[in-house]
Amino acid sequence: MKILYVEDELTKNIPKIIRLFEKYLGKKRVKQLEELENDESGYGAGPQEVKKIVESCGIIDIEYTFSEGLAKITKSHQQYSIFIIDRNLSEIEYDLVDIQKIDQKYNDDFYDKFFEREGDYFLELLITQKEDVINKFYFLTANSRDDLRNKDKLKNHLDFGRFKADNIIDKSDTDEMNKLKMRIEDDEKLQILKDNLRYVNILEKINPQLSENFLDLISHKDDTNQNTIRKNLTTIRNILSDNILPEIAKQENAPDDCWNTYGKDEIIIGAVIKWISGFDKETKENNYKFNSNSIIKTFLYAIKGIASDFGVHKKYKKEDKTQPTSDTVNALIFALKDIIVWFDSISG
Repeated sequence: MKILYVEDELTKNIPKIIRLFEKYLGKKRVKQLEELENDESGYGAGPQEVKKIVESCGIIDIEYTFSEGLAKITKSHQQYSIFIIDRNLSEIEYDLVDIQKIDQKYNDDFYDKFFEREGDYFLELLITQKEDVINKFYFLTANSRDDLRNKDKLKNHLDFGRFKADNIIDKSDTDEMNKLKMRIEDDEKLQILKDNLRYVNILEKINPQLSENFLDLISHKDDTNQNTIRKNLTTIRNILSDNILPEIAKQENAPDDCWNTYGKDEIIIGAVIKWISGFDKETKENNYKFNSNSIIKTFLYAIKGIASDFGVHKKYKKEDKTQPTSDTVNALIFALKDIIVWFDSISG
């Protein structure tokens, strides 16, 4: 889960960008942005340069046109924990025809209704899509909150509790900007993403949904409810057996006995693990492949065994004395992380 930041005057707002997102940008990117801000060459920083630097942190997506922001809102709003939107996105001109390629509903009436208040349309869309805008959506505006409170297009949402005035941030108000900064820095999901960005980036190469599943797993790893534990173990197993191991088998041309006879796309998990780290009877040593070793072998078998035996299809018996716990889940997550890094090291 990331931040979506839409601002049509990026180059004029570099200090605000640094101020809001410093925690996730890190010192190197902050320095790069400051160099753009202080550029004395006469050419000035372009919005694409700002976007490139900020997005390289992997936690913030930036758009500086109404059309690109709209594309993010309509196609992938589920990916974001926080939306920070400039209410007026008309600084860069946009054409109605181009907007309709993204959203066919956006007609001439909408064009007139939302001109210079394009951010309001984003709010309308997200409310329609049942996003939690009260906790996730923030307007940046050059107007004071009191000036906006009585605006017809927002008043209805404010009056009926679908949105709140505190989410309307005056760019020039230091206290309001600091509150938004604290909201960004205290977001639990963003912190989880920051702490696990290395693994998320690797999993996204296989399947973007995989990274979302992994983050959901991390978010619930300490839950002691048995149903959640079973779900977590199933997620761990699926990441390994349905994604990582098939990718290795494909890219390394695994032998025929690693594939299910019913379909070439389905692996036999035990056979693939044995192929990767099988025992050589002649040398009486493990024949480790692809820079694997006893760590990888042990973790592969541990996930296969435990996550299969106690995953979502396991029917628990009250007389069973040993059941998986949240500690079991955490142990396998650490094992999975080592496997993910190993997988990345052997992938092209």
